Amino acid sequence: MHITKEIGYAALCGLAILLAPCYSFAQGDGLAVPDDGSAATATGESATEAKATPTPEAAIAEPQNAELSSAEPRSDTAQLPPPSIIPEPSNPVSPTLNPTTPIQTPTPTPETSSSPEFIGEILSPSPDLSQESELVQNQAPRPNAILPWVAVAALSTIAAGWAAMLLAKVKGKNKTEDNENNPRCLNLKELMEQKLKEFTDLKGQLRAMGEEKARDALRQGVAGTRAGDLLALIESAEKEYNRLKQLYEECIMEPDKSRRVFIVHGWDGHPQEGWFPWLAKELASKGFKVTVPQLPDAGSPRINKWIPALAKAVGEADANTYFVGHSMGCQAIARYLETLPKDSKVGGAVFVAGFFGQLTNLEDDDEVRSVADEWLKAPLNFEKIKAHLPKSVAIFSDDDSWVPLGNQIDFKEKLGSLIITEHAKGHFSGTRDGAKELAIARDNLLELAK
Repeated sequence: MHITKEIGYAALCGLAILLAPCYSFAQGDGLAVPDDGSAATATGESATEAKATPTPEAAIAEPQNAELSSAEPRSDTAQLPPPSIIPEPSNPVSPTLNPTTPIQTPTPTPETSSSPEFIGEILSPSPDLSQESELVQNQAPRPNAILPWVAVAALSTIAAGWAAMLLAKVKGKNKTEDNENNPRCLNLKELMEQKLKEFTDLKGQLRAMGEEKARDALRQGVAGTRAGDLLALIESAEKEYNRLKQLYEECIMEPDKSRRVFIVHGWDGHPQEGWFPWLAKELASKGFKVTVPQLPDAGSPRINKWIPALAKAVGEADANTYFVGHSMGCQAIARYLETLPKDSKVGGAVFVAGFFGQLTNLEDDDEVRSVADEWLKAPLNFEKIKAHLPKSVAIFSDDDSWVPLGNQIDFKEKLGSLIITEHAKGHFSGTRDGAKELAIARDNLLELAK
């Protein structure tokens, strides 16, 4: 932006340089009118010459009329010849003339001829030296005509200097940008930043080691005393403070607030069951917004009730929406994904003890059989589900009494899920298997969300 302005200013200076000669020509001798009014046109000069040539009678009367009108200023440009050339009359006329007395014609002296030709030659106007002087002066350069050229020279100097500075600035900027974009410089910058980080980390480690050694020395010095007990309480409070501080900082991280996780319980399950509360807390500490919805009639789950309830809880799904399902909750997630619009995609899902076609060791009960048959036999469009689910992980246990390992094939081949088999984890149930934490589910979800 600044360079554009400077180019505009330089263009204005260039325009001024172009206009200055025009101004100088307009003020020069070719178009100027002299201030003293001495110049005249050809017609005026001819009239003046005609007026300045007197007749013989006027030449004789000129001396007397000159004496009478000497007090009046002359307006014509013709000048009389020097007095020594004009013959003086032998009988001067008295200032008081008698009107009846005729004017005597003066008798010429022998040295001067009184012929009209001679008188006309003498009285004809001689070359006017003053007009020639004025012409020379008009032809000489006037100060007013020189000033514009001085201005042109000054403006040219300023514009040239400005253009040189602008060119140097542009070249310098381009050179700096080229140096910054140079791959070799970029590599050096990266190495410099890495070395700075390494240096900072080493300084921090050294400081931490010094503090820890000082603490150890202090513990040894006050061990078994009242001061030792106070030091232990202080360290415990400090540890808890740092934990709460970390949770608070992760909680206020705005970019992660858009990432949501829905934990879906299984048959006869609820939000407070087993590892659900622990996982919700762990994911919330990482910046996720966690929801564990209570699906209707968990003791007798039906597809036509669970899928709409889950859809209502999720709202609008997007790439920042993740799912964790347990047992029948895994199939509920899959059937919900089947209902999504064509171009909709979620972030991923972790299936724990999920199934599609096989259940074993069910109770011999009509209601149980009815529920199981509905979920096992209702058709599923796996291609549609996979189109909305770009990545997923399926976790199984080798001793699950209800979900055999044969279900892994459906998740692996039809959904492309990563298969993980745990040892002796049962059905990952909180009430039956005592599962209160499930770190493998947390870790895999965090991996999917990267």
